[in-house]
Amino acid sequence: MTRTVLLIEDQTLVRESLAALINETGRYQVVAAVGTIPDALRQLSRPGAVDLVLCDFHLRQDTALSLFQQRAATTLPPVILLSSLFNAIEIQRCMRLGARGFLFKECDRAEMLKAFDDVLAGGLYFTLGAAPPPAPLTPAPVELTPGQREILRWLATGMSNKQIAQTLGKSSETVKIQVSQIIRRLNVHTRTQAVMKAASLNLL
Repeated sequence: MTRTVLLIEDQTLVRESLAALINETGRYQVVAAVGTIPDALRQLSRPGAVDLVLCDFHLRQDTALSLFQQRAATTLPPVILLSSLFNAIEIQRCMRLGARGFLFKECDRAEMLKAFDDVLAGGLYFTLGAAPPPAPLTPAPVELTPGQREILRWLATGMSNKQIAQTLGKSSETVKIQVSQIIRRLNVHTRTQAVMKAASLNLL
């Protein structure tokens, strides 16, 4: 059975390439490919229009947040976010509003298909290296210093250690040490996992 996909991507070449890649799977078919949230909402105005939505988070004049702000998640098909940049705070907001997954644009077809399959089976999918979103928020069992929380907030914007150091007026080595301490304290392995876990624990 072929499942239908609405693709939201504002770069024409990327949109056409993604549509071709999805259609070549034989399991999924892009029945509409649009470049704006208003166009997507028109496509979604028909009940049962598509089985799945793949939406680029950063559009030229908008973000995927508008999709959830203008349509309740209960009336949307499952939505997977797509981005070449990682911003945990923005992604987390979308997840809380009902997004079901997140993929980097650099992912391969196998990972994309796994995300589609998992989400349509009722699950959630986060690209490799990212932690899954939480269930309801619970009090944070992890204590972080004010300085560590400040570093985390900058990490969530996607800044490098060097950029954070320049912003805070610290040395790159100091920031590197603090990031390592945060990763250990949160019991994760990567910066991305640290940011996602911190967001899930309401530490950001």
